[in-house]
Amino acid sequence: MKEGNMSRVIQLVFVLGIAISGCSWIQQTSDGLYLVPKGYQGSVIILFDEPTGIVPAKENGLNVYPIPPDGILKVKGRGSIGTVNLKYYYVDEFGNRVDLPYLYPNNWGVSPSGEPRKSFDNLSVDESNNSIFVMNAGGIAIAQSPSGKFEYTGFLVGKPVDFDRLYNDLTLRLDKLQRR
Repeated sequence: MKEGNMSRVIQLVFVLGIAISGCSWIQQTSDGLYLVPKGYQGSVIILFDEPTGIVPAKENGLNVYPIPPDGILKVKGRGSIGTVNLKYYYVDEFGNRVDLPYLYPNNWGVSPSGEPRKSFDNLSVDESNNSIFVMNAGGIAIAQSPSGKFEYTGFLVGKPVDFDRLYNDLTLRLDKLQRR
């Protein structure tokens, strides 16, 4: 394994360890369709069990999560867990969607349809510097704040070359939420 790729794997293991250790429990999210504003790059956080949140619409059996421009979506009700079928899209002001591919942390073989999966291990320098991916999607977690526990999930949208900056932004935003 190349030194840069090994570094990314070590970062991912470290990030996962921090996420799990900071949560009282973590479970895989259930099916969802995530609509990210076209051009958005940054961290996305979905807060569950929020009284002022939205009730997700359903589309082909998937919960639809329309991510607002600031990247933080509040949802009424608790997050659901189960089999995962996640789809990510950039969406413009007219509702047109463009697929946002998920970048796997390492070379995890092929997709269910047989294509090689994009991972940090098999990206070109051009893809790492110029392509937008969804990265670091996690399960549902519960964190403690002074006002009580809160349930959330999150992921990153951006260029792999910016992973460290995007992840730092996510941790800072979660830290701020824990202080509310």
